Amino acid sequence: DDTQARLEGNWQSGQGLKGFVGERYLYHGPKGNASARYDFTVPTSGNYEVRLSYQAHTNRASNARVIVNSARGADVRRVNQRVPGPLPNGFFSLGAYEFKAGETNSVLIENKGADGFVNVDAVQVVPQR
Repeated sequence: DDTQARLEGNWQSGQGLKGFVGERYLYHGPKGNASARYDFTVPTSGNYEVRLSYQAHTNRASNARVIVNSARGADVRRVNQRVPGPLPNGFFSLGAYEFKAGETNSVLIENKGADGFVNVDAVQVVPQR
């Protein structure tokens, strides 16, 4: 949930768009510098699907910058947050990544270069079978 993210910048909290995880979601405009970093470890080395939850809206960024830091390094993605995530509960798959047990990994969401509001709600890390 967004309460577990390390935040940089002045994120605003919201509850107006339904379907969020926990008690709220966060958003930040394209101006200034803002980031939300989710650090995590996995219990077993292997491949995991990384999912991002956000509240889609027409004022959201069509190019939200998301960086997944895994055993293979940093993978920079751009996510269109104007379109709802297609997975259950509105999650969007960032792809499958290799993580090693005991190592700190992260998902970083930034407003750098964004063309609208960047939304942060939750991150899921799901083991691949």
